Amino acid sequence: MQSDRIVELNIDNLVIEAVIRKPARVCLKPAVVIAMAGAAGIGVPCLVSQIFLAAGHYVAAFDMPFHGARGGQMPGLEAMARAVSAGTDVYREIRETGRALIDTIVEDELVEDGAIVLHGNSRGGHAALHIMAGDERVLATAISAPVTHLPAVEEFSELAESVIIQGANANALIPSLADRPVFIAIGNTDPRIGEDRCLDFHARLAAASSHTPPFLFCAPGNSHGDDGRFPADTGYQAAAGWLLQLVAQKVKG
Repeated sequence: MQSDRIVELNIDNLVIEAVIRKPARVCLKPAVVIAMAGAAGIGVPCLVSQIFLAAGHYVAAFDMPFHGARGGQMPGLEAMARAVSAGTDVYREIRETGRALIDTIVEDELVEDGAIVLHGNSRGGHAALHIMAGDERVLATAISAPVTHLPAVEEFSELAESVIIQGANANALIPSLADRPVFIAIGNTDPRIGEDRCLDFHARLAAASSHTPPFLFCAPGNSHGDDGRFPADTGYQAAAGWLLQLVAQKVKG
């Protein structure tokens, strides 16, 4: 039977709760996937967490600022944008929370060979990139329909000149992501996040990587829409398979 454990992470005198889910049966050499989906609803909205649990691996998650249990009356992205406008770097907090969660995973010896990976969807994909960029212990990251250029998103459209936003955009993270395994799934249209911005990030990351270029899964349809064309489940399955293959290579090597 699956079981959850709540851990408390202390970030700048703020206690942030994270959840670590143990699979019903732990495999011989387990990995941990940190699932970033805004709020810590493990397994929602994608299949990646479910596939990892079925394979005997752990899943961990935490709420992003102003999301889930940390939310208020204002929608999460709108609240994040307002905080940034007031000078609060919410992305630094995400990186530090991710690092503290990885510290806990390592200290608890949940993985033997450092097989810690990330998956994130939309705003969670952007958060996953930040955690990977801030911690060399992350083996790989798979992101689905990710936000890569914040001003392309309606809630952040007025903050293009913000120093915090300029430093938080995915292109600014490329020096820390180059030649590290990154999987990107995106529809060939996505006005919510700007598919052109995502594809530009992929191209720039590929150009900066000499031996480990990012993997791109691009399919017809709107990856933030309901046109019924973009094969979201196939993208999640491809992301999970890609991550599991890297985990298998890590634990064997």
